[in-house]
Amino acid sequence: MKNPLNNVYVRLTIYALSLLIGAIPAAWAGWLTAEIVDGWLHIHVQIEGAMTAITTALGVSGGIFAKWGSK
Repeated sequence: MKNPLNNVYVRLTIYALSLLIGAIPAAWAGWLTAEIVDGWLHIHVQIEGAMTAITTALGVSGGIFAKWGSK
């Protein structure tokens, strides 16, 4: 059976969503909040939250690339 991560579109989707995946621990820690006020979405990101999201995204993307990106 062929590995689904050999498909380039699956890997591109994971690369694109990795920052969103990285925002989950930041939101859990309270460094990223979102609220709707008067119909507007307000997102508040602290430096720690941004760094957590970026670091996690780099780790996810790097792991996928290291395993399947060089083929």
